[in-house]
Amino acid sequence: LDASLWKGHTKDEILEWASSVEYMDGVKELIEFLRKNDFKIAILSSGLMCLAERVARELGVDYVFANELIFDENGVITGEVNPAVDFQGKGAILRKLKNELKPELTIAVGDGYNDLSMFRVADVSIAINPHEGVEGDHNVESLHEVMEIIRGLIEERGQ
Repeated sequence: LDASLWKGHTKDEILEWASSVEYMDGVKELIEFLRKNDFKIAILSSGLMCLAERVARELGVDYVFANELIFDENGVITGEVNPAVDFQGKGAILRKLKNELKPELTIAVGDGYNDLSMFRVADVSIAINPHEGVEGDHNVESLHEVMEIIRGLIEERGQ
């Protein structure tokens, strides 16, 4: 995350941008499917908290971890960031969640190098349209495929 790109912009401008970002095809259906099957859902993003919070609020995500831009007293972005999720941080965050929640199954979905530490901690990793050199236990092109993999995992476990 290059917070300096946002330097000088206001909080209202960043929130307006975050509200304009479109969802990936299939994300609403995937979240609904996960909720119906009693999954706890977490966003672990090395991007901006304002965008991750919007997704969590609109789609019903349980946990959100992302980076916070720092604003001055006038609500203007300073160009600095509170890096809650650094390059290797996703694995540590997922490990902490696993220790706290003790889930039967942990599934990580991601696309980049910063997801690899999370993939190593998860029971099952799914790389969606992965960057070159990034591989999960499953490599897919769509969130519909992610849902079918998870459906298969649920059926295997008899849930």
